[in-house]
Amino acid sequence: MSIMRDTLIVGSATFLVGSVLMEIGDGNKEVGWWPYVGTFISGALGFYIVTATNMVKVKAAEGPTDDELEAWSERQDDGSMLVMIDEDGDSHTELTYDEEGDLTNLKRFMAELFEATKKPRRRTTLTWTRGIDPKYRDDFDSGNYPYNVPSYYGSFYKDSNAYHIKELPEGYALHLWKPLRRGYYWRGYAKSPHSPSWKRFDFYRKSGSISQVLSWYNDQIAIPETKELSPFEIMLQQQGVVSDDIIIKRVEPTPERVQYFYEGGPAKYAPTKFAEVQKWNSELEFFNQIPTELLNFCRGLIYVGWEKDGTVRSVNRYNADRKQWVASHPAWFQNMVKQKVKQLYFDVSGRGEWRINGKSFLIFSSSSWFPFSEKRNKRLPDGNLMFAVVMENGDYEMPRPTTQMKMYASLMKDESITERHQQAHVFNECVAKYNPQRYTHIHDSMLAGSVVDNTYGFCLDSDGALATKAEKAGHLMLRRFKKN
Repeated sequence: MSIMRDTLIVGSATFLVGSVLMEIGDGNKEVGWWPYVGTFISGALGFYIVTATNMVKVKAAEGPTDDELEAWSERQDDGSMLVMIDEDGDSHTELTYDEEGDLTNLKRFMAELFEATKKPRRRTTLTWTRGIDPKYRDDFDSGNYPYNVPSYYGSFYKDSNAYHIKELPEGYALHLWKPLRRGYYWRGYAKSPHSPSWKRFDFYRKSGSISQVLSWYNDQIAIPETKELSPFEIMLQQQGVVSDDIIIKRVEPTPERVQYFYEGGPAKYAPTKFAEVQKWNSELEFFNQIPTELLNFCRGLIYVGWEKDGTVRSVNRYNADRKQWVASHPAWFQNMVKQKVKQLYFDVSGRGEWRINGKSFLIFSSSSWFPFSEKRNKRLPDGNLMFAVVMENGDYEMPRPTTQMKMYASLMKDESITERHQQAHVFNECVAKYNPQRYTHIHDSMLAGSVVDNTYGFCLDSDGALATKAEKAGHLMLRRFKKN
């Protein structure tokens, strides 16, 4: 029975491997069912003939005893045991114990297919422990300090002056030094496997050290680890089955922040942070030199918003198919990408001028800089201001009274609408009528600079309701934009 069982196992394994290789080799071609059956028969029959005729002696593998597994094991936080079966650590066994203390649920994986490592977890608190960090005890005793100890300690440092954080993941260290005199600053040093150097902190009080150190630590453990490709994965990339494009990873080091990293690609980038969002105010910030392959994703974060285009689902879709990711957006965004528009934003100057990319476009009669002496249109209802539009040649033009009436009339009547909202509505109407994206100086400004120069989106104003109204003008300009 053991020979027949092993024969079926080998035949099944041969079938699975053969099926994968045939699918990779033939792509979308119709293979037929005979080759699949042949792989099973050849594997099973070959193994049976070799073992039945004693051409090769096959010895049944004996697993380790419970005592051996217990001796090689390491208790994990969740109660399971991580066991290293061989000295090189190439294979891993995960154990759990039942209620009676017996081993159960034994699972063994090859390290190339399954990497059994413990992921560092985000922490919400840290506690300083007095004394030299045991991992660096020998360095301090020998005088080979890992960093410059504060000068007022000199070579007469004491354990009572030193503090450290215990039980950090491999490669992490957090140290704190107490000043010898009151009024001096505490000094901290932090090290992670992502940087060859130590980061220095200075604190006026010991109690003030935790928030900065904790923020640094959570940032560091959130950095994605560089994934080592197996020979099989390298082969798939070489055959074009798996893409070797730059990929994006989204992480949340703390509940208040979202970070975006890129890695891989032909240049083999290490995990590099390129964007971060503060959730409480949706403030977006970019870092480092961003590869051109990621600029469309940055456009999405800026103009669509991180709540929609910065989600895990959006990141996965961008990694899978960038063209399809762009095609899933509205027409204005697709045209922005096609025409390579770098920036488009609106604001109001101190003179009361509504501007597009810093270029004056619209001004109302409430401004002392209004270019016309007549500031009241009798045909307009009370509270509706006259306005003038800046033309491409720089001259101001006041629309006809009936035109101004129509623009105000299209505004929905609402007692809660303020003068500012009325102006935003008129601004949208003027953009639709005069097409400022065709003005040479505004047109060129939309193609100038870098995509990440403006992180505020369409509106630089802090009024959220006003920013929402300004989006209408932005969508219209981008949808109509064409290169000259």
